[in-house]
Amino acid sequence: PDFARAHLALGDLALAAGDHAEAIERYAKVEESRPELAPEIVERRVRALRSNNEPGVLRDWLETVQGRKNAYSVIRAARAVIEELDGAEAAERFFKRQVLARPSLRGLRDWARDQLAISRPGEREKVQVICAMLDAVVEDRPNYLCGVCGFRGNVLHWRCPGCGSWDSVRLIIGAEGE
Repeated sequence: PDFARAHLALGDLALAAGDHAEAIERYAKVEESRPELAPEIVERRVRALRSNNEPGVLRDWLETVQGRKNAYSVIRAARAVIEELDGAEAAERFFKRQVLARPSLRGLRDWARDQLAISRPGEREKVQVICAMLDAVVEDRPNYLCGVCGFRGNVLHWRCPGCGSWDSVRLIIGAEGE
């Protein structure tokens, strides 16, 4: 009951079978046992929440997300849901608050992309250069790190390919990660 891997697999099976309530419950258990996996499951969790046809459940999830510091993938997913439910202005307020609470290169890159869309023609080239530089920096960074041997990679491994340790590979969270 405490293994995130099992809940993740069961959540994926439930989602594929159309059992959205079960998928929601399983993904919640993943996050309860390993909160740092929230970025791994956020897209699937939002899909299950949307498909559940209970708007209150999606709102409850948003309230939880809005009340904490989040990894960038969670911020991005919540921003899209807030924009859908409450409009672009509310989504932008949430995004700014969250990115300031937990700065990251990914957040800065997406903010720069937003600025590109609203920049004046003379400034657009400068913002495009900044976006290109941030894209290059973000793409060069590994997403995961083994706490035992230091293995770095861009895919979550339940068992580290470097040292063979189970559940030692973690998402990098912070300015250079999520």
